Amino acid sequence: QQFREFHQHPIHNKVYLLRKSRIELRRMKFSPITAALAALATPAHSVLYGDEWVQDSQGKFWAFYSGGVAIIDPESCTVEETITQDNEMANLPAGWSDGVYMQPKDSDDQYILMNSRINRENVAGDSVSDVYIFDTKEREVIAKVETGPRIVHSYGVWTKDEFWTHSDGDGHFYVIDLEDIKNDSTTVGAKVKAHDERPYHGKLMWNEDGMLVNRGFATATGEQFLFELDIETDQFTDQYDFSMDVKPGTCSGLHA
Repeated sequence: QQFREFHQHPIHNKVYLLRKSRIELRRMKFSPITAALAALATPAHSVLYGDEWVQDSQGKFWAFYSGGVAIIDPESCTVEETITQDNEMANLPAGWSDGVYMQPKDSDDQYILMNSRINRENVAGDSVSDVYIFDTKEREVIAKVETGPRIVHSYGVWTKDEFWTHSDGDGHFYVIDLEDIKNDSTTVGAKVKAHDERPYHGKLMWNEDGMLVNRGFATATGEQFLFELDIETDQFTDQYDFSMDVKPGTCSGLHA
């Protein structure tokens, strides 16, 4: 099986395949939906962009579409169930960005944490977005976590049972601890800066095998810096300015 991620402006839709197999993750174009193959796995604790081992799964597609999720049986090609409302009985968003399947190390809980592509205004009048947390066993939204606006890329830092998502609107990573999900928390555990002067579209690079120790690196498409983060303490630690090494007009930033 292969991981396929596809883009159709202005709405991202996703398909998650939960099945038994080893999958290799690759990027390729497809229309009209955005698809991602994810899996419920043991002993792996989350989806990684690269490769993963998949066992003991439920064998279903989770298709994220505008305003809902359809759970599909691939053998019969039928929709078993749809989810259209969150844990507060509000409608699900009209578009999605990145999402990650995660399983805590010390329990058999199974989650999909999914970025909403739709911004909203909170009670303070700020533009924000939300991470929707789905329990794949109960087939329902169990929590919604407020973040900065325009969250796009997300990462399962499974070695710490943490979900990291980047807000392109304010240039920070928002960190959700899976332990907080079990405790019914809807707050972000940490907010990690990843920009110099202005926020841009960003990504995270980290290594689950400990080769970089606690160091992670963030990139931004509009600033000529590489940002160093401490993955263990969830803190910004340093930045590397490479603007002097770039010919004017040739490189505005990084997109790793």
